[in-house]
Amino acid sequence: MFAGPAPNTRLKLAASASMKRVVYWIAATLLIVALLALIFTGANAIAEQNRPIWIIWGGVIVLVGALLWWVGRRKSARIREKWIPVRPKNYRRIALYAIQHAGNPVVLMNGRQINDFSESGPVTQKGIHRCQDFEIRDGVVPILGFHDHPDEMWIVESRRQLADHCAAQRWLKIQGRAS
Repeated sequence: MFAGPAPNTRLKLAASASMKRVVYWIAATLLIVALLALIFTGANAIAEQNRPIWIIWGGVIVLVGALLWWVGRRKSARIREKWIPVRPKNYRRIALYAIQHAGNPVVLMNGRQINDFSESGPVTQKGIHRCQDFEIRDGVVPILGFHDHPDEMWIVESRRQLADHCAAQRWLKIQGRAS
């Protein structure tokens, strides 16, 4: 039975991802505070020199525009990949096949990371059926998952060969084109 990489390897990757997120938000907060301080100190200096008020507001608008552009650029880099809708028949076999072919498998059931893929663990036909949120990732990159019910399962388009193999094994039925 395939058990995946050592659990401590996955925890290190998860910790580093959450640490990156914390560092990102701290840096973003410091940047915003620094920009606000710069705006107000610059505004006072300009006002003392009897400069027109449109210079002050022009600077504010340019800084806010630059900040919005930067935030929008970061979000557009995370555009969701297209999903192939599938109707699973054998949840466990699909899950184990996806885990087996992932370089760094991460299994999330109802938001909790699962490390036990044995028949006595939660990744069983009955366990997956009872699950409300299920996702298998390769590191942080999604492979397959569903929300609410396994009949709403999807597989990312870049893993089309996984969907085709599972369909050939009659573990699932591909319900349509990726969207």
